[in-house]
Amino acid sequence: MGRLFLIIFSLVSFALPAQAKVSLTFKFSENPEIREGADGNSKIVLSGQKIHAEKENQLTLTVSHVDGSSPKLQLSEGHYIHFIAVKGKGPILHFHPTKGSVPNVWLLNATFPKGGTYDVWVQFVDNGAPKAIFLRILVK
Repeated sequence: MGRLFLIIFSLVSFALPAQAKVSLTFKFSENPEIREGADGNSKIVLSGQKIHAEKENQLTLTVSHVDGSSPKLQLSEGHYIHFIAVKGKGPILHFHPTKGSVPNVWLLNATFPKGGTYDVWVQFVDNGAPKAIFLRILVK
């Protein structure tokens, strides 16, 4: 988890003005079968179908507020959402979901090289506030 935190800290810092104060509060499950997490009033839910190694997976990522309202996502480094995954000391995978046809739902096409548990970080800017949401996923 230390390596992932360092990656996240360096990536989150690019989205902040020099005078910004940062307060990151993370809530996530250690269980890779529970694919949701929150940061303050923002939450994400990753679709529940099985994720397979060595093939493209088409997943959905729902981004909303805890009260169900819609976030106001802003571009960050040219994309609205950054989905970063790492398994142990393996390579860092970085994907960019695209907007779906349903409000708050994003489409994620991702290929994972090996099976196992991945630490995931989802980064976005909601109405000027940078968000970093952690979760774990199991790749079969």
